[in-house]
Amino acid sequence: MKYIKLFEAFFDNIGSIYIKGKMYDFRIPELYNFIKLKNYKIEELDVKKLYKNCLTNDFKNITIKKGNKWVKFEDLPKKEQDRIIDDENKQIDKSSLIYPIIIIKQKNENTIIDGNHRLKKAFNIGSDKIKSYIIPEKDILDAIENKELTTV
Repeated sequence: MKYIKLFEAFFDNIGSIYIKGKMYDFRIPELYNFIKLKNYKIEELDVKKLYKNCLTNDFKNITIKKGNKWVKFEDLPKKEQDRIIDDENKQIDKSSLIYPIIIIKQKNENTIIDGNHRLKKAFNIGSDKIKSYIIPEKDILDAIENKELTTV
């Protein structure tokens, strides 16, 4: 039963990214299939640099998806903020560094679409490198247009 719940949680895992002013949500397993199909190679990237450039280390500018709406973290009630921070820390602790993170390379930045908790864990334990897939933004847009990737 526990295996089934983990399996269902994996397939319900959604990654979100803004590309050219539009929000795209992907099922992470489908994104991994796309990565394997296109034969992207795993790269070892510098944890400190990624952490500095890709993550907001506080929740000040974070938005949280509640149902179909995006809400600023700072606009949530304090009790809900505390619960989210506690859940976040638990997720970081449970994260496995075995799996590569997925980064979408955009014109002026790199965006982690899957693996923020793994990156935070790698940073917290002092890892120098983290396994990563880097996918150019254009490849994502082309895959959506060619129906190789679907959005949710």
